[in-house]
Amino acid sequence: MFLTFPLVVIKVNPTEHLVQWRWTNALWIGGASFLVVLAIRFLRALRLSHQERIRHAMEAKRQLLLGIVRRPVFFLSFLSAISLALLCFPLLFSSYQVNIMTTALMYVVLGLGLNIVVGMAGLLDLGYVAFYAVGAYTYALLHLHFGLGFWVALPLGGLLGALS
Repeated sequence: MFLTFPLVVIKVNPTEHLVQWRWTNALWIGGASFLVVLAIRFLRALRLSHQERIRHAMEAKRQLLLGIVRRPVFFLSFLSAISLALLCFPLLFSSYQVNIMTTALMYVVLGLGLNIVVGMAGLLDLGYVAFYAVGAYTYALLHLHFGLGFWVALPLGGLLGALS
């Protein structure tokens, strides 16, 4: 209000040499500003309470999952069901979907490794992907030129990637 006072309240008419004081403009702008700030604070409080309810619900779900995971019977049955689903995935879906899933899982492993290096250790390692690239390039060359299968070329590519 103080900074906008000359623009809002004072009106100078240079042709008639008059100065008009418009105090109602200041009252309207001050009242409207107060109501806008009040509405923003109310909406923020609603959002924070909503987030708090979501946080409590997530904590309850987390406690439930931890209770299930800590029981060996539930954990082993869940682990066996996931393993069975992963083993049956190539049989149930097309080769295109299997290739897409393989690529996605490779990038998940790369992302997790990068998260450990950059996020947990706090290192900025821009050469991290070079190991992936050397291993992939080695696998591609071994498969293309020497006709080695995936399971034979995979350890060789991993070994050369680790040695680089």
